[in-house]
Amino acid sequence: MPGKIELAQPLKTYLLGYPLQHSLAPLLHSTIYKEANVPWTYQIVETQDKDGFIPTLKSDDCIGSAVTMPFKVTFMKECDEVTEEGRAIGAINTVFIRRDPATGCKKYIGTNTDCVGVREAFVQNFPNILELSTGKPALVIGGGGACRSAVYALYKWLGASEIYLVNRIKEEVDDIIASFAAIPGGGPKLRHVSAIEEIVARDISVEFLKKSQKGYVLEMCYHPNIVTEFYKTAEDNGWQVIPGTESMIYQGIAQQVLWMEKPSDQIPSEAMVPKGLPCCITDRDACVCKRPRVDDNSSDVGPCLMDSVDYSTLVVGLEGVKLRAERCGMLFRFLFELGERRVAVDMRFPET
Repeated sequence: MPGKIELAQPLKTYLLGYPLQHSLAPLLHSTIYKEANVPWTYQIVETQDKDGFIPTLKSDDCIGSAVTMPFKVTFMKECDEVTEEGRAIGAINTVFIRRDPATGCKKYIGTNTDCVGVREAFVQNFPNILELSTGKPALVIGGGGACRSAVYALYKWLGASEIYLVNRIKEEVDDIIASFAAIPGGGPKLRHVSAIEEIVARDISVEFLKKSQKGYVLEMCYHPNIVTEFYKTAEDNGWQVIPGTESMIYQGIAQQVLWMEKPSDQIPSEAMVPKGLPCCITDRDACVCKRPRVDDNSSDVGPCLMDSVDYSTLVVGLEGVKLRAERCGMLFRFLFELGERRVAVDMRFPET
């Protein structure tokens, strides 16, 4: 595999983690490969034994892997190098391969594209976000790896002056603060907003959303429903809300930039990213949600009901926007034809 990756070769990428039955990643990456017309595959390795995956990662036809829970931290030691993002966040979600120019040997490099997903979810939806976010405070609700990625994106790229962390587990917040304080040159200014119980955390966030000055919200939770209670509360209070599926899609595109060794503008992202599409299609009645976020001259799209639905080839006319839904295991893939050869792809779990 000298030099650049040969896109015409039938190469393999993987997703390592456990459990994986609800992951949207296989559908996302398989769609990218299809749109890019490359004969690559993206395969799930659902296991709690990361050591057993190492021979697969190092096989000749593997050009990288996504890494998810519970291995985001522990898999760092399996890499020859870890990028700045991975070190600062303290976790990786991607392994890509490069050749050492001196020896010609493969180097397995770990990085974190979750933070890129957070950044791009804001930047792509609100192009002037830097003018509005630089020097302003930010709020992150919850903990775990998503919290760390959000903190990194907010301070590194979006210019947050200080970041408030709403979390009921003090030890987790202390660990996050300590990790970012160790960044050379100093990390972000982090403040813990203590929440004794989860309901208190929700109350804090609701009160925050009621403030007179509104902003932008990225709701990272999208399973089983994209429009969560918090999503609706934020929207009802006048905030502009971005669904977590968009962050997921952008971090996946960032992975493909590393695997394909192509700039992002050459990855078929215009076919992946929802361009303000209707929020939800239910399993029961194929009803498009009454909260459309369409930005392609069809902002007046309303609900469209059908008595019987064949999810293998569903086509619905939405004010000139055609929709085709395909079932893929537990998931639906919705392809919206937006005209002028533009196609957007959205991925959803059926509602229960």
